Amino acid sequence: MRAGTDFGGLILCLALLGCAPALTPEGARVRPVSEEFAVGCERLGRVEGVGPWAAVHGEPDGPTSINRARNKVARLGGDAMIVQVRDRAVDVGFGKQWITRAIALKCGL
Repeated sequence: MRAGTDFGGLILCLALLGCAPALTPEGARVRPVSEEFAVGCERLGRVEGVGPWAAVHGEPDGPTSINRARNKVARLGGDAMIVQVRDRAVDVGFGKQWITRAIALKCGL
């Protein structure tokens, strides 16, 4: 296969499906919690996960918006999050994507 073809396939994959790693091992340790549970936790900021339209019906550890939000919380050093919006459909360009918004927390879980 030609190098240009491989690169083109990668670009297409990234553009259409968001083929970044799905749920990282660090993201898998992040837990959704309630406001009540979060009392005393350090707030690290807000995160937003954006997943492709098809991801909602995909693998449970796939590129869903909630998994992408969990990965972002982990990158901030967090271990928990308060989900404010989960899997809201939004129009993006010629298609739709799912958005999850959350508050990143460090609770010592």
